[in-house]
Amino acid sequence: ELVLFVFDGSAELSHEDTELIDSIGLDSVRSSIALINKSDLESKIDREKIKELFDTVIDISAKSGEGFDKLTEAVTELYVGGDISVSETPILYNARQYSAISRAKQSVDRAVSALDAGFSPDVASVDLESALSALGECDGRAVGEDIVSNIFSRFCVGK
Repeated sequence: ELVLFVFDGSAELSHEDTELIDSIGLDSVRSSIALINKSDLESKIDREKIKELFDTVIDISAKSGEGFDKLTEAVTELYVGGDISVSETPILYNARQYSAISRAKQSVDRAVSALDAGFSPDVASVDLESALSALGECDGRAVGEDIVSNIFSRFCVGK
């Protein structure tokens, strides 16, 4: 329904960026928003190329918070009066998918409870891996420990 793609505005478009854009298949998505991060730095990205590909382009700065209000407005507009309707046919079409989503939610709930109780992220990651595995059953993708490790490697946990 909606693709949010975050670009590093302080760098030129990379080969990986172009490959990912191609693999998404933006033509099959109702709406797409390109977020050009690092708006507080000198821009080196090809904005015209991005504007050709994405419905909406928003400059943001994760560091200062600039542009997040525009992102909120754009997403709200899409869901309230725009292209994306939350009242359309559900995306779960059979009992197997419902079961997988239910198991994923239970696993995420357990992970959150573990973190709230003061357990380490390693303990929570077991439940998150179970959640990702259950979600992978919905579309046939396999999810392994490497993806969970990648997720946790991007977060600074505790001091």
